[in-house]
Amino acid sequence: EDYSLLRDAAKMQNLSDDKESFCDLACFSRLEREFVSALCEQLETRLLYPGNVLMKENEIGNEMFILYAGMCKVAKGGIHLADLGNGVVIGELAVLGSDKRRTATVTITSLTLVYVLNGDVVHDILERFPNAKKIYDHEYVARLLHFELHKVKDEIEHLNNFYGKAHPMKTADVRKHIMGIDDDPTTLNSGGKSKKFAIEPPKEEESEFQKRMTQVQT
Repeated sequence: EDYSLLRDAAKMQNLSDDKESFCDLACFSRLEREFVSALCEQLETRLLYPGNVLMKENEIGNEMFILYAGMCKVAKGGIHLADLGNGVVIGELAVLGSDKRRTATVTITSLTLVYVLNGDVVHDILERFPNAKKIYDHEYVARLLHFELHKVKDEIEHLNNFYGKAHPMKTADVRKHIMGIDDDPTTLNSGGKSKKFAIEPPKEEESEFQKRMTQVQT
């Protein structure tokens, strides 16, 4: 098994020298060739092993990763979200946005070769290629909105589990289920027969002026 891992590592090392194929990755298909070539010149390659943590949720990061060959798993809050493979871009939200906290934990599950790009370098290159910057900005906003929607859904689910119901309830439901007041004029008595009752509005106390007027009239 160790020999197999070393052999695979040697193959990965050969792949790391193949920068031309980096430009052909699907994640760069909409971008200018010159822009991708400029990124390619700034690449750092890393060979990672099963169990290595590429990034950890809520930690600060300023690197983005292109998974060139291998596999990883993504988890958020300890819950498994996805398994990712060749050609995916990871960590771009922290690089492209103002919030540098990682949104998930990514753990390597097989021998993996990743290309690493420093966030400051990415921003410098984007400034030189305005068309690529527009595409990246659009992709970032789309990813951020998708992530924020998931955050909202998770928060609502958490509140529902904790409180029973997180979204607004009707007033009648609040009185019935929270305050224990049943405004329905029909209720069942112990014998199973329906009983009618009228809900009388609370009597208002007479004001001092009303009392005096009553005395004058009498």
